[in-house]
Amino acid sequence: MKKLILAMMLIIPMGLAAQSKSFDDLFAKYEGTEGFLCMNLAGDMLKSMQVSEDTEEILKGISSMALIVAEKSTEEFRKDLKATVKKGDYKSIMSLDAEGSKVELFVAKKDAGKGNDEEKEMLLLVSGSDGTDVAINMIGKGDPAKIMESVDF
Repeated sequence: MKKLILAMMLIIPMGLAAQSKSFDDLFAKYEGTEGFLCMNLAGDMLKSMQVSEDTEEILKGISSMALIVAEKSTEEFRKDLKATVKKGDYKSIMSLDAEGSKVELFVAKKDAGKGNDEEKEMLLLVSGSDGTDVAINMIGKGDPAKIMESVDF
């Protein structure tokens, strides 16, 4: 089912607004590269997805999302992720290591003082124990703690 949803999202053209320049650069570099899946998802598309109630609660506050999935990550991609965090001026707000995987959630420093009901830019990085890396850039309202809770290992 997840593969079907992902395939549908690839077919439907979607706009993306207000992602950071540093993430845009990373996205542009890997878009169309073999072994990488790059997707832009508009808020309307996110709201129309059939997901669990917990995930639906998180997604309803997101106005746009872009993601990059590296099927088998490389040192270059990991260096590029670190450079994106630095260049994008992100602040680490949560980190979790479990079962050989690492999850980090960042918020743009310009948005760090904003509450859960204010729009902000967040970057979620997941390094899986299977060698897969995922970078998700989100613009929207939401509770970072709930986002971290939703990550399934």
